Amino acid sequence: MTLLNLKIVQCQILSSGINNINFYRGSLLIGCRRISNNASRQTPSARPRKGKDGWLSYRENGYKLAETVKHFIAQGKVDKALERINIIKRAPKVVAFNHLLTHYADNKQVRQAWKLFNDMKKWNHSPNDYSYSIMFRALNNFSKTSVAEQQGSHQEILEKLYASLRKGTQENLVNLNTIHLAGMLQFCMHTGNLAFAKQLCEENIELLDADCFTLLYQLCENITAGTKYAREEVLEASKTFWMCMLNSNTKEKPTINEKNLCAFAAFTIAFRKDGLAAISLLNAQLPKDLRIKHPAQLDVDQTVTLSRRIQKPSWRSLSTLLQACNISGLYKEADLYWQLFTTYPGFTKNEHNYHEYLRIAVARKDPRLIKRLLEEMVTNKLKLSGKTFLIALSQCNKPQFRKYAHEFWSFAPEGTAKLKWVSDILK
Repeated sequence: MTLLNLKIVQCQILSSGINNINFYRGSLLIGCRRISNNASRQTPSARPRKGKDGWLSYRENGYKLAETVKHFIAQGKVDKALERINIIKRAPKVVAFNHLLTHYADNKQVRQAWKLFNDMKKWNHSPNDYSYSIMFRALNNFSKTSVAEQQGSHQEILEKLYASLRKGTQENLVNLNTIHLAGMLQFCMHTGNLAFAKQLCEENIELLDADCFTLLYQLCENITAGTKYAREEVLEASKTFWMCMLNSNTKEKPTINEKNLCAFAAFTIAFRKDGLAAISLLNAQLPKDLRIKHPAQLDVDQTVTLSRRIQKPSWRSLSTLLQACNISGLYKEADLYWQLFTTYPGFTKNEHNYHEYLRIAVARKDPRLIKRLLEEMVTNKLKLSGKTFLIALSQCNKPQFRKYAHEFWSFAPEGTAKLKWVSDILK
């Protein structure tokens, strides 16, 4: 409060009369007290140590700590973010720890994430639902490229997290939910751990949803080509997953959808090398206008009637059907499916559909069809990637098809890099 302000207050007191002197006296005293406090803060001897006010506010407001940690992580100053958490270990919010866990998960630093996760418990911070989800994401981000030894240690971490969620004690108030279960099943899919996935399915059938069954069937498809499990064991597990899906399917919580039906059909194709069962499974679930007549029967359980049909088929259904037709040599049926899906209202083909149909054109040794499909992709403004030309040019290394190589490559976008084998074909 300056000298000019004091003059204004004095004039207001005199003009308002003697009865209001006490009121203004109180205001004046408060103003003087504020002046003295501000002055004491500005003196060097009474100034607090740098950062002290910040630490006090962190103890009172955990969200401020979380925002500070998030700010340091965004700047790449992870050490400073960890320093803030180490200094204030009893902040009332777990959000700050989750920010740092997310950083470790995104950068595939599983050991650092696991250490911080355990430190949270030591510092009396109970991890919340999101903390567990971040840990599963860290394991999944790393499991895609990890070697066998690292996968073993990560499997141990996964089992400890699962045991912690299953306890349900006062130390851990977080209950296992569907999101956690999907994260663990995704890890099993990446690492090919069929035994643990089967255990999760049998112990938590009430939590499984449609996406969980999709992951289970993708797991079966991925390990079909491996030698870790016998074919009989894989087939038994797939039947277990199938029956669990049927038994848990209800109107309120449907567990059967297009995505997991296509995943099961893809497993059937990879396991039996026969697309008839896959065609029968999906054909029966398609809308009436997309079904074709075929003598093959559903090779899963003839007494089972699926209660949920595919109402709005997507690119997955067409790609899986084309893949099944290709492996079974049913090229006429593939042409019919392509025609039906193309004219079906609301359906749009994408690159995956064209890639599967290109494979059929290559198997039929039909260069005209290959050229027509490439032209359609350009017309529909779809991306012609390296995979597209890998399929289209796969037969052009033979003398009778080499003359078509330059014609097919002419559809490549400008600036597309030529691999060595492409350059050899185009010579």
